[in-house]
Amino acid sequence: MAGDHTQLEFHNVETGIVTEKRFMPAVPSNFIGHLQGLTLNGMPYIDLCKNGDIDYCELNAVIGYKSIVADPVTFRSRSSFITLPTLQAYYSMHLFMQFKTTSPDGLVLFNRGDGNDFIVVELVKGYLHYISDLGNGAHLIKGNSNSPLNDNHWHNVHISRDTNNLHTVKIDTKVTTQTTMGAKNLDLKGDLYIGGVSKEMYRELPKLVHSREGFQGCLATVDLNGRLPDLLADALATIGQVERGCEGPSTTCQEDSCSNQGVCLQQWEGFTCDCSMTSYAGPLCNDAGTTYIFGRDGGVVVYTWPPNERPSTRADRLALGFSTQQKHAILLRVDSASGLGDYLQLQIDKGNIRVVFNVGTDDINIEESTKFVNDGKYHIIRFTRSGGNATLQLDDLPVIERYPSGNIDNERLAIARQRIPYRLGRGQLSGLYYNGLRILNMAAEGHPHIRVDGSARLVGDMPSASITPQSSAAAGGNRSDSAPSISDITTTTATNRKQGATQQSADDLLVASAECPSDDEDIDPCDPSSARPPLPEVKVFPVPSEVVRESSSTTGMVVGIVAAAALCILILLYAMYKYRNRDEGSYHVDESRNYISNSATQPNGSAKDKPLGITKISKNKKNKDKEYYV
Repeated sequence: MAGDHTQLEFHNVETGIVTEKRFMPAVPSNFIGHLQGLTLNGMPYIDLCKNGDIDYCELNAVIGYKSIVADPVTFRSRSSFITLPTLQAYYSMHLFMQFKTTSPDGLVLFNRGDGNDFIVVELVKGYLHYISDLGNGAHLIKGNSNSPLNDNHWHNVHISRDTNNLHTVKIDTKVTTQTTMGAKNLDLKGDLYIGGVSKEMYRELPKLVHSREGFQGCLATVDLNGRLPDLLADALATIGQVERGCEGPSTTCQEDSCSNQGVCLQQWEGFTCDCSMTSYAGPLCNDAGTTYIFGRDGGVVVYTWPPNERPSTRADRLALGFSTQQKHAILLRVDSASGLGDYLQLQIDKGNIRVVFNVGTDDINIEESTKFVNDGKYHIIRFTRSGGNATLQLDDLPVIERYPSGNIDNERLAIARQRIPYRLGRGQLSGLYYNGLRILNMAAEGHPHIRVDGSARLVGDMPSASITPQSSAAAGGNRSDSAPSISDITTTTATNRKQGATQQSADDLLVASAECPSDDEDIDPCDPSSARPPLPEVKVFPVPSEVVRESSSTTGMVVGIVAAAALCILILLYAMYKYRNRDEGSYHVDESRNYISNSATQPNGSAKDKPLGITKISKNKKNKDKEYYV
């Protein structure tokens, strides 16, 4: 090196932060990370400082290894966001951030540019999407992660683009790369949006962007091409509730947060319960679901898919609650388009629950044979299907799995126009859920694609969830004004049910009903049930309530009324008989005598000869005359 000045003189060594800024044109961001084994001219400065073997040392870093979360902020609502100066990423780009959230969807970062240039980072169903357009069309890279990222844990995200258009997305330890051709410059202009955009801007986002709401959760350690902004202090604008720090949800999901096998969904401000597969309703899945009673005249609830919304499903999810005393019944049936022959049917067969379905090959059966369900108690069925594989669970019994052998066409259960044969039936159904459709709720709300036929009646408002299972039975006795009693339902014949079936529309696609067997060999009585879904205490699975049997009490009442009426009639007849004999006896005797004397005279005025035994004959005539008047 030419010159006389060949020695470097220094009076202090700084790591992690620059305190002397007088001669620096641009102040770099503070270092965030881990530093180990710093040695200068053979001097291990970190160890010397830690052990106190150096005259002057200022140490405010933490000794040891731990996860680093710097400058966290919380976006408390989906409508909250901040704006920063334009992201400088013309030739290359390096972004780093940490986030923690419970929301599966939300816009994390957006910056538009000249022409079609833009950059977007968003969450879609719990997975990270990175979308960019350098002028040759938008490109989407989906981050690689073993599970959804909305698990309320911190995740590290690295997104980079080099000068050769090699895009890299790294989520924790999983790396995804993609190279794009064409233009290599990302010309961005305008504000950089962090956490979301204004409500009006969502409609203007590029087509590949799914987000329609902002990010709700925590962001930290945001590095924008080597610049670490203070998201609150450096913000050009702050909209909504954006706060420093990250406290996380105030309440978290616990094992018993949701009742009746409801699924707890962690939210940022608490949690919610998914009650789809429980047959129950309410915020904690402990309220009785919408319930219909199908009377003795038979009833059916039919949902018809709109012509442009008929699905073709690879998988099914079905749940409902019911109570009945029938040995044979069809609870639900879904039929396919004409000619396909695909169908799904949930039925009671000899008192056991069975599901039969066909997705293009042979009929596949799955049955729970260890427990009878025609006992009038409340039962819950959960059924899932993926192709030809299926699971079935009754109440709290172990899940039954069915994996048929051979090749199964798992591409279709194509549901379209098809007439569904059915017989009107009786019983009770509650909380029916099928692939996102809550059929009974829709029927109760008067949905235009729902038809209710026959003796199917909506049960009135259920008691509140504060009623315990012990008191719910007593409360049920006070609901007779809003729910039909068993004695109010008339019976029907198999012929009537057969005639009702012929009136079924060809557009009926999903039937929720129960049927009463029409065979004469069924010895057991076929009575409807008046059971209601039990209303459990919060976080306690309900003990099914017994069916209220009214037939025996009704029979006793009828017999008593008939006996009392017969006794009254006998007393009345006896009184009439005594009264007639006392008041009319002399009159009839005199009249009889006149009749006898008159009959003894010939038509020509001469007297008849009195025959033998005239006294006896006249007595008989007298009795006959009394009978006539009576």
